[in-house]
Amino acid sequence: MNILVCGANGFVGRTLCEALARDGHRVLKGVRQPRRLDEIAMDYRADTTPADWLDRLRGIHVVINAVGILVEGRGRDFDRIHRRAPIALFEAALQAGVRQVLQLSALGAQHGDTPYFQSKRAADDHLRALPIAHHILRPALVYGAQGASARFFRAVASLPLHVLPAGGRQALRPIHVDELAEIVVRLVRGTADAPPVLDLVGGTEVTFKRMLAIYRQALGFPAAWSIAVPGALVGAGAALFDRMPGS
Repeated sequence: MNILVCGANGFVGRTLCEALARDGHRVLKGVRQPRRLDEIAMDYRADTTPADWLDRLRGIHVVINAVGILVEGRGRDFDRIHRRAPIALFEAALQAGVRQVLQLSALGAQHGDTPYFQSKRAADDHLRALPIAHHILRPALVYGAQGASARFFRAVASLPLHVLPAGGRQALRPIHVDELAEIVVRLVRGTADAPPVLDLVGGTEVTFKRMLAIYRQALGFPAAWSIAVPGALVGAGAALFDRMPGS
């Protein structure tokens, strides 16, 4: 099938493209600055109406939206990147006769009250209301060797002292990017009997404290010292830094 992956240069998008190509599909990569024949230009900051997408979707069977940001700035905001552009893409997919749409959302989007979650949920809800075959994937923390989260946690784990919010007792079930890609491949094949909305987590549950310890052990370092910080203090610090550009 002909598959358009929006956000193909991102950590998750690259892995999806590779997995789908191995499965025999023709993958068209949506990127900001195309440099290869299998890439097309798209800009979620500007492509916010169905008319912006229609020509790009001619002959496309499956559309995958893997575009997302964690921090606003440089002309990018949650509403435009997570809501307006994806909704325009979904509407255009319906008009162009696309068979299936896969939306990569986030675990917690169904009830989160931050602008990040609200914008994700708005796009999810719009897609659910359209008469087009779709799956909304809400993965937990996605990790992999080249992922930004893995680099961040490796850096934190390498410190001799781990400052743990509320003692680091938070339970996590991160999902590996290859596992996420395999799920996408099965959904595209039509071999997975799955509901339209999927919450996706990994098979192993760890606490935040234990996860840092695993990263540190993998780096070959001895056990680190740790100190617990009250959750309320960490929350206040996060709120303060969130107001700083580029934080």
